[in-house]
Amino acid sequence: MNKQQVAIVALMMVSPLTQAFGIVKPGWERPIQRAEMKVDGAQGAFNDVKDVDLTLTRKDVELTAQDIVPRRLPVTGMIVEYTVDRNVGSDRDMLVQEERVKMVLVVDQQPSKDECGSTIYIGRLASEKKEPVGARFSVVLRDHSTRLCEDLKPYRWEAHVRQGFGWCGTGDAVMDLVGNPEAVYTIQSMPGLGIEDDRDSFTKHTTDLQ
Repeated sequence: MNKQQVAIVALMMVSPLTQAFGIVKPGWERPIQRAEMKVDGAQGAFNDVKDVDLTLTRKDVELTAQDIVPRRLPVTGMIVEYTVDRNVGSDRDMLVQEERVKMVLVVDQQPSKDECGSTIYIGRLASEKKEPVGARFSVVLRDHSTRLCEDLKPYRWEAHVRQGFGWCGTGDAVMDLVGNPEAVYTIQSMPGLGIEDDRDSFTKHTTDLQ
């Protein structure tokens, strides 16, 4: 039996385990849902924002002997990515360059529900708890996939984003986003089988929401 055959047999042996549990990496914020968001209104520093992506993440935890059926773990993080134009250079030789911005947020552990049953997630910078008068960046995400009211929403996700500094929010940049999420398939490492870890790969999606 050659090495390739050994790898195939080993993969077949571990496949039931990976289907039940996946390969966990304790502490990693695993992406679970992602949407390309449409800007539905913006002001301030968000006026020229484009190509917005919003991702929900769930922190991997150690599996126990009781996890024959995987536990339903809460959403623990958000990632907001967008492109904005920046002016670089002097006034005489001013150039406009596109910059990709990535904001990593911590989600409140207890999501709430509105009167129609839509789930509300709130994400903030981790530093806001330590420095409440510093930089602020928050997202209030309404997930209508749990909605019970009969009025159908055209998009499953609606998000309100706010960015500012200090206590006063008068000059904050704000934008509203809408989009339809897809479940994210993450490539997971399996030592000895030639499958490398790719924690930043959000390019493959399944069609069913998790």
